[in-house]
Amino acid sequence: MTTTTAPAAPFIAADTFTGRHTLRSNTARNDVFTAAELAATGTVGEILVLWESAGRMRDGVRLFCRTRFVPQADGSLHGYDNDGVRKIIHPAKRKIRVMTK
Repeated sequence: MTTTTAPAAPFIAADTFTGRHTLRSNTARNDVFTAAELAATGTVGEILVLWESAGRMRDGVRLFCRTRFVPQADGSLHGYDNDGVRKIIHPAKRKIRVMTK
């Protein structure tokens, strides 16, 4: 098992978004991308907001959660909650389902 050392700053500014943080939808377009592909759409060190799939509800409707990510130079994505605390690190090769337009 490989262990990755987290960066020294595990916090970003708290979120000021006042809308919903979860969406339930069977009609929203979504697709799977690697973390590196998503990181390439943003700027290293700047916040990238994505609606990440959190699976399906009992009734089969897909659930999406609003997550703020900070792309890293190695292609990984560091995910933060609305309080600004880092909660997850997606390695560059990890596949992530996100809502698309």
